Amino acid sequence: MVSDTQGLVCRGGVRPYIPARYSYRMMNRGDGSALKRIREERDLTQAGLAEMVGTSQPQIDRLEKRLRVMTKEWAVRLARVLRCHWTDLQEDMAEHERRTIKLAERIQSLNEDDRGAVQRIVEAMENRNAD
Repeated sequence: MVSDTQGLVCRGGVRPYIPARYSYRMMNRGDGSALKRIREERDLTQAGLAEMVGTSQPQIDRLEKRLRVMTKEWAVRLARVLRCHWTDLQEDMAEHERRTIKLAERIQSLNEDDRGAVQRIVEAMENRNAD
């Protein structure tokens, strides 16, 4: 029997040990990484991005390989440097969730009178649909 610190016995051999803070699903979902794709579109190296963000190159590598979870805090921090929206780095997020978050942030940035106008428009639409 293999101990938990060495690996897990599974069909086909031993799967590497994955600490609890990482999920196996996170490490094995899909090909490519939004972070890697966007970084490469900006012609940045991992080391260059790391320096701009104030972290290490190995940390960027772990985020790209999904060995670290892309939290909202990391996504916001990276998005500032990459000049994209933080939701663009959240690969598990559905497109409608991205649009909803972006719209909510745009509405939140309006002045109070304009936010009230948006709220009245939405309420009028809800009432129209309820009839």
